This record gives sequence, structure tokens and C-alpha cells, in this order.
Amino acid sequence: MNGSDGSRVNTIEGRNSGSETVDVVEALNNFKNNNGDNNVNNGSGSGNTGLAGSATGEGSIKGNSAIIKISNYDGTGAAPSVQQYVNASVTGVNIGNLAQMNSRIATKTTVETDTTVEIQAVINTSVVATFTIDAIADTTVAENAAFTGSTPAVTGTPIGTLVYSLGGNDAADFTIDSGTGVISMVARDFEAPADANTDNAYEVTIIVTDADSNTDSETQTVTVTNVNEGSASISAQTRSIAENSANTTNVGAVLVTTGSPTGFSITSGNTNTAFAISNSGQITVADANQLDFETTTSYTLAVQITKADTTSQSANITVNVTNVNEGSASISAQTRSIAENSANATNVGAVLVTTGSPTGFSITSGNTNTAFAISDSGQITVADVNQLDFETMTSYTLAVQITKADTTSQSANITVNVTNVNEGSAVSISAQTRSIAENSANTTNVGAVLVTTGSPTGFSITSGNTNTAFAISNSGQITVADANQLDFETTTSYTLAVQITKADTTSQSANITVNVTNVNEGSASISAQTRSIAENSANATNVGAVLVTTGSPTGFRITSGNTNTAFAISNSGQITVADVNQLDFETTTSYTLAVQITKADTTSQSANITVNVTNVNEGSAVSISAQTRSIAENSANATNVGAVLVTTGSPTGFSITSGNTNTAFAISNSGQITVADANQLDFETTTSYTLAVQITKADTTSQSANITVNVTNVNEGSASISAQTRSIAENSANTTNVGAVLVTTGSPTGFSITSGNTNTAFAISNSGQITVADANQLDFETTTSYTLAVQITKADTTSQSANITVNVTNVNEGSAVSISAQTRSIAENSANTTNVGAVLVTTGSPTGFSITSGNTNTAFAISNSGQITVADANQLDFETTTSYTLAVQITKADTTSQSANITVNVTNVNEGSAVSISAQTRSIAENSANTTNVGAVLVTTGSPTGFSITSGNTNTAFAISNSGQITVADANQLDFETTTSYTLAVQITKADTTSQSANITVNVTDVVELASITIGTQTWSASNVSLVPTTNNVLGTDYWNAYSGSGGGEEDEDGYYYTWDAAMNVCPSGWSLPSDADWKVLEGQLGMSVANQELLAWRGTDEGTKLKVGGSSGFEAKLAGYSNTNGSFYYRGDYTNLWSSTESGSNAYRRTLYTSNATVYRDTFSKAYGLSVRCLKD
Repeated sequence: MNGSDGSRVNTIEGRNSGSETVDVVEALNNFKNNNGDNNVNNGSGSGNTGLAGSATGEGSIKGNSAIIKISNYDGTGAAPSVQQYVNASVTGVNIGNLAQMNSRIATKTTVETDTTVEIQAVINTSVVATFTIDAIADTTVAENAAFTGSTPAVTGTPIGTLVYSLGGNDAADFTIDSGTGVISMVARDFEAPADANTDNAYEVTIIVTDADSNTDSETQTVTVTNVNEGSASISAQTRSIAENSANTTNVGAVLVTTGSPTGFSITSGNTNTAFAISNSGQITVADANQLDFETTTSYTLAVQITKADTTSQSANITVNVTNVNEGSASISAQTRSIAENSANATNVGAVLVTTGSPTGFSITSGNTNTAFAISDSGQITVADVNQLDFETMTSYTLAVQITKADTTSQSANITVNVTNVNEGSAVSISAQTRSIAENSANTTNVGAVLVTTGSPTGFSITSGNTNTAFAISNSGQITVADANQLDFETTTSYTLAVQITKADTTSQSANITVNVTNVNEGSASISAQTRSIAENSANATNVGAVLVTTGSPTGFRITSGNTNTAFAISNSGQITVADVNQLDFETTTSYTLAVQITKADTTSQSANITVNVTNVNEGSAVSISAQTRSIAENSANATNVGAVLVTTGSPTGFSITSGNTNTAFAISNSGQITVADANQLDFETTTSYTLAVQITKADTTSQSANITVNVTNVNEGSASISAQTRSIAENSANTTNVGAVLVTTGSPTGFSITSGNTNTAFAISNSGQITVADANQLDFETTTSYTLAVQITKADTTSQSANITVNVTNVNEGSAVSISAQTRSIAENSANTTNVGAVLVTTGSPTGFSITSGNTNTAFAISNSGQITVADANQLDFETTTSYTLAVQITKADTTSQSANITVNVTNVNEGSAVSISAQTRSIAENSANTTNVGAVLVTTGSPTGFSITSGNTNTAFAISNSGQITVADANQLDFETTTSYTLAVQITKADTTSQSANITVNVTDVVELASITIGTQTWSASNVSLVPTTNNVLGTDYWNAYSGSGGGEEDEDGYYYTWDAAMNVCPSGWSLPSDADWKVLEGQLGMSVANQELLAWRGTDEGTKLKVGGSSGFEAKLAGYSNTNGSFYYRGDYTNLWSSTESGSNAYRRTLYTSNATVYRDTFSKAYGLSVRCLKD
């Protein structure tokens, strides 16, 4: 409420919650009714207190307000109250405000009691805001171009300032000016839509709100249209690169282009090929030697881009070479440290710190015993770990020299401190487990290196290494030392006590468990190998290492090449010398031995083993020295007396010249002393012999040495044997062990079977192992048990016997093995060795399969597992033989056999006759690019193996694939104006190598080839189009016509006239009717401002002149007028009117040019009129 001297104007809000209004007439009438007609006397009226004193009241209407005046109040009596004269029931009046106004009046009148005061109370009424946003037309924008809308039109009476905001599915893709309502969207990619529906139609809701929170909204769709992106361009740009930059270094950022070039090349300015450029426009260094600021400070490269339409454009790219300070590298004194005993190649602290970029580092002094090395990056490393011993040298001072880019150098002292390491107490080993497969070769690693803490100085195996099966290295790697010991069936595990030695000479042990794993020992194989042996090598000398095999052969033998039985081979594959006399380098330098291995499954395999005989200087180096051997008393004749005598060189012979009392001993040519007369070996008579042994050398000289043979005492009488039982399966092969070795006490000197051995079914060895001697005797059905009287001979020549029971166990020898009739199938023409169905089904386990009849021309073979395979593919011809009945015989373990008929059905294969091709028609648009498919793949029956065009393919216009797809081979041949059709003779090749042909007609379809003009980023038809649209030509809807003036032919000059519906269908493939947004792009490229582009009026400056005939744009718009809804023509020579594709209700946007106006008119126009059309290339 406001007031002024002499007059108070008090505003009372007559609004309640913004939705109810005060009727000002009602308010004024209420005042008059209560207080008289414009004058109110003292007293009361209609229940209201009258005005005090001389006050008078009157009311009037002014706009939306009721003005109430109270005049001539002289200050006497009660202050007049407006509330008295405005009925509180008037809708929307705020009584509180009236009361407040009254109190203000009272205050005023108290001050001016002696004057007449005019009080004016204005009751304002509210008006409910009613406004809307006018409909906003959907629009389009070309991909790669930003979109900017216009300020929405608002109709009605909003309150206060309007604020604009966004909503809708794609609101996030737009921005809006909250004050103007203009929306914007960044350039989009048609091929990668970002809208919610990914259909390139971006939907946004524009929301407007007034100061009283009243709102309205309107939705607009902005469709992104596809653009032919072949209009790529490049402009002059500048990049820089430091001199000496390495090859492939990027020369600044990727070049900036518009559109999407398909390629980049440097066409000139690239002196000595200093640079290269990628297909993405990234320039890189190609020859670093060319980048020398002191020689060339800048290159100007002509870079050419290739566009999608195969045209090209070039721009000069300046590459500035920047200077580099090439000599200011420096190094200062630094300190590094390394622990003693650090391994070679260990980094000695961090890389040395330098300023600049040295080109190299070297250590010029202080590197005692070459303890260290240094890399070109300045990293010092350990070169000799043995030099790093804190107890010997605690520090090195290395003079390190750096080389600079300008070839000068500089040095600094680098101190390397060697730190102490506790070399003993922290070293330990704990119990671990490793595993090794049985039969693993010597030197095979037994699992990983043993795990220790610290660094032991050595490893050794102190116990548990039975028969020296294993060895251990100083690094803790256990390896196989004797492969013969690794037999899962004998020993499954070893517990090795491994001792480590520490740097302080103390030691510690731990148990290492080595588990021997089982191996399937049947898939053994051997390959060709080479061994060597010195000539004159003694009998039994190993010829190189044991032969290498895979798996575990059960035996080895030499089948050929062993001239005069020069060699022997053991069951472990060790070749040894069998006849030293044969090893004479001067006679034979090499033997090729065919060695055959036997596998666990009784099969065998052979390989050639070459044994090279090496030459020996045959005289001076041969010698023998005194040695000692021992032999137990009572040892049998031929028993070895210890190991072969040790000699240097290779003696040609050995003899005993004295000391051999009663010829107790003999000696072989290899130096092996053996027992010659067991009766002489009696500890109680003679405890020792001294034999003078003479060796003969190759040069026929000789030398002697005394060999002491000690006779050891034997307990000669306590051996014994008791009754035992063993068992053997019937049919077991000869030499099969009959259970375990017989158990005895003491050490018998021999075993024999004295009775019960019917037909000599068994044999017994001197160790007590009973074996099968005649497998034919072991028949459970005939004899289930043998009782053998086994006699042992004791050392004192006495003997003792016991009954050994051998039970013969039953074997299922055939009755459960059987085969029944079965059927298999194979496709004709199947290759040799193809399986004929699955393996034959049998019960039991046959020992063999054979085909006894029905196998015409040996078409099939059968394996020992029952797999029938193709043996002669030429026999499998469905047209000749559809089925074979093979009599297959199985052999059983008891040597009986059984047969069954196996039917093999030969199935038919479509070998050609069902493959065919018939005449067909395809079409292709003229100018189609190379590799474009010419319609669908050709239709055939069956499956041809190939396609070819044998005639009709003029100038090789087409190609055909092996799948029957015809494609364009030479696009230049596809010209409708020259050739409208090709008849191609297409030949198919069948599986049976025959062929068949059919004529394929390829129709070349016509393509409208509009002349064009490029303006900026757009390509337009060069004139108004005069094409027949794909419409019904109904007047008022999709009508089109041509001007038929007195001279005729005007349609060629001015083009046809099209209603909007007809215009939407007239542009040929690859072209479109331009949208309103497309026209804006053209106008913008000609200089029209964005603000002017949005107006519905004559807009711009001189853009209209540029578009008309003779204008600078080349658009050459002719003033063709327009066609009325009745088909008549108007304003030819004065105006031209051009459609856009953008609708606005029953209208569409157009562009108008006028003969005497330099600007361009934009508005919407009835779709029923006939206007001219310019097409825009997609």
C-alpha cells in the first residue's frame, strides 16, 4: 500500500491462489449500494458504519480496477474504512489487505487532522494466464551439420518473463536458450544415430513457463538426413616436429579435413622421403636423418586426399622442424649400492640420472675385474657376481663417461657400495615331494629345483639313494642317475636325505620324497641313432649310452648289420662289444645295426643304429696297476671275481703268469677274472691269492701287475627250504614266472626239481624262480595242480627237499567270445582307409579278425580290433555293386574260431546327374560399382563344383564366383545408352567333372543422370528438373505438368511444375527433394546470417541475385513462375518458386526469387500448387 501527500493510492490484491478473479463492476456496485450513489452521508447503511465527519465517497472503474475515493475527511470522528464499503463476500478480495490499508489511512488522518484528505483505494483483479506455444513444424538437418531452431511463437497472456526448458526422449541430445527458446543440436552422423530409437529422428519437447508457473509445451522432431560424404576437403595446415625425432614419430596431430577422405598421399615437397602419411591423415617421420634444424627448418608438403567419389584435392601442409639443444647432456657424481653375491645382470640401483639425452654410456675406469656393465640407457648391472664380496671389497668407484649428440663426452665418478649379506644362518631346506615317471631317461629332471631359503653353496644326497638312482646338482636339481632303478612295479617311492651346505660351512638336511609314477609301457618306439666305440675296446665295453626309446620296450635285439657278431645288446638297450677282434678302425670304420625293440603288446619296431669305430693310438698309453678283488669261498665256476680289471688304454689281451695255484682262476681278454675251479676256493685252506696279471698291448709289448684276490668266508651249512604254494594260469607262455622266487633260509648254492615235474612242465633257476618250460602242459581241464619236489644244494654240498605245490588256474578260453551278423554302410567313392561304420561288435575279446569270403577284389580290410576299412576305393560303385556280404572270422584265445556275415551296404552319391542350371534373368543399374552383386545368386539344382562365363561377357563386364554370384567386373561397361542387355552363357561344373550351360540374361537398367553443380558442401541439380514422377498425376494432389507456350520446348529450359506430392517422388535414386534445412545450408554458404535464415520474409542481402541466372553461385535459377491449382501458369519471367520437402500442415516450405529483389523469400505455400523442383544429391 502506497500513499502520497494529499492523496493515497492503496493497491489491494484481488487474487486468490491465482485462479479466482474479482469482478470489478461487482466491487464498485457493492460500494455504491452500501454507501449511496457516489455520496455517502454520516450514519449507517445496510448494516455498515457510515463515513465519519464530512467525508464523502465515490467509485469508478479504470481498466481492471475499481477506484474508490473517500474525500473531504476533516479528521473529525472515526477514520473512514474502505472495508466498510467493499463487501467481504466479493470473490477473491483479500480482507487482510483491506484491514492493513485501513490502518494506514487511520495513521495518515491522524497526522493531517486539519486538512481535507482524498483517499484512493484501487482494488486490482487478477486475470488467469491463458497462453500456448504455436505448433512447431518437424524439420530435417543433414548429417555432419549442426542444427539451430528458432524462437517458438507464444499466443495468449502469460504472466511476466517466459523461461524455456527441454523434455522428451532425446532431450539430452539438444541444448536450449532458456530466454529465447532456441534449441540447438551438434552435428550428427547418419550412420551412427544417437537418438533413443536409433532411427535418426530426434524428438524433443520445448516447455515454456511464465512467472506464475503456468506452462505449455510443444514437441518437435528433427530428422538427420544422409549426406553423400564424398565432398571431403582439406585446407592448408601447419605441424611441427623436433629435429632428430625417431622414425614413426607422429608429426603433430592428424590432419583436419571435412568429410571422410578415403586416402591421403604426399605428392610433392617430401625431400628425401623425410615423411610418410597414413590413410587416417597422420604424418609420421620416415627418415629421422633428414630432420636437421641446422640444414632444413621447414618442409612444405603437398598432401592430396582421395574422396569417396574417386576425385581428389590437395593442400599445402607446412612442417616446421624445431631446434634441439644437441650437446648439453651432462652427468654428475652419484652413488648406487648392490648386495654382495647378487646375480649377473642384477640392476645396480636405478638408471643413472643425467640432464639432456646422452647418446651412450661407458665405464672408463674403476671397474676392477669387469665387475659391472652399463647399458646405453645408463643402467649399471652386475657383470661378474664373483667380484661382489663384501669381505674383499666394500666399494667401487666407476668413472662413467656419457657421449653427447654432438659427439663430445663428459665423465663423473659413480660410487657403487657393496652391502654385506648374512651368508649362512638364513639358509635352510625343508621336507619336499617330487615325482618322476618310471623308465625316465638318465639326466631327466625330477620335478622342479628344490626350494630353499637363502642361497646354499651345495647340495648332496646323504642317504636313501638306493643303487644311486638319483643325482643332485649344486643348484638343487635332482636328476635321474640310473634309469634302470625307476620301476614302479618294484619301488614306488624313494626318501632321499638331502643335505645343503651353507656359506659358513655348516649344513642342514631334509627328507625329499620322490614318488615313482606308473607308465603304460606298451607304446614303445625307437628311432635312428648314432653311437661310437674305440677300436680294440674290450668285450662287454658299453658302446655309448643306452639307446633312446619312447615308452618301455620289453626287449632289444640286433637283426642285421652285426658282422661277425661284433656287438651284443642287452634288454635295457645297451649295446656292448661282443668280439673285440672285430673292432679295427683300419678294417671297418662303421657298422649299421638294425635294432628291433619288442613292445609290451608283443609287436615290434626297428631302427638303424650307426656305430662308428674311432681310431686309437695302439701302444704307448696302455697300462695296468696293482688292484684287489674278492670272491666268496665255494663260488661256482665262471663266477666273476669282482669287477673287470682297471687299465688305461685298451689292452689287446690279459693272462695270469703266476700265483694261480691249481688254476683256481681264469681271465678273459676284457680283464674279467672268473672262478676256474670252485673246489680251490676254501677260506679254511687259502684266504688270499696274488695273481701276476700281464696285459698285451697293441704294439705287442706287455706289462704286469699283482692282482690280490681275497677269498671271503661263507656259512656253509644252514640253508633250508619248506613246503610252499604257487599258482599259474593255464596257457601261460614259456618262461612265465610261476609266482615269486621260492623262500629259503640261508643261501642255497643251487635249486633243482627232482620229481613231480610231469612232461617237464616247469624249470627252476639257481635263484629259486620256477618258470613255465612247456606251455602246452598247462591245461586246467587236464591237470589242475602239480606237486614239485624241489631240492636245494647247500654250500657244504649237502641238500634238502620240500614239496612245492603249483596250482593251475582256469582261463575262459573261448566259449564267451562270439560275433553275430551285423550291417555297416559306406558311401560310394569313399577313400582308402575310410572306416566302414563302427568297430564290429563282439562278446569277449577275440585275438584276431579276418575276412574269409565275400570280399570281392579285396574291396575291404579288417584290423585286429574289428574295424573294417576301405582297401580299394575303386570297388565302391553304387551303380555296380550296392552291397557286400563279408564272412568275418574271429579267432579266440583257445585258437578256435567263429564266423558271422557282415553286410556292407554301399550308399549312392549324387555324382553329377542331379546338378543343373536353367535360363534366368538378372538386372543391374547402369554405372553400378565394381563388385556390385548382379541380383541374387544363380539358382541351380544340386551342388555344382564351379561356375564360369563362357561367352557373351563383352569386354569382361561381369565376373562369377564359385557360388554362382555374378558381380560387376568393369563398371565402365554398364551404360544403358550403349548396351541394355547382356546374354551370358554360364557353365556349371558337376562333381563327376561333366558340365552344363544356360543363358543368363542381365538387363542393364537406366539411371537418371542429372547434371549437377556443387556449391560449398552440397551438390544440386544444375537446372530445374523435367522428369516424370512415379505418381498418378491427379490435379490438386500429385499433379505435374509442363508449360506449353507458343514456342514449345520451355519445359527443357524451365523444367516441369509439380504439386508437393508429385515433387516428393520426382528426384531420381541418389537424389532427394531438399528440406527447408537444406535450403538454409545453401543460403548460409552464400552469406545469409543464421538469424535471417529463420525468418518468414524476404531475407538476406544479395543471396537471391547469386542464385538467379548469371549469379556468382552457378545455381542459374530461371524465373519459371508457378502453376495454379487448375493447371494454369502465372508470373513466368517474374518469379521462381522452389519446393522443399518440409511440411507445415497442408502447406510446405518453399523458396521464392523475384526479378527485381536481391534477397530470398521463405514461407509456407499450399501443396496443391505446381512449383519448380531442384534435386539435392544424397
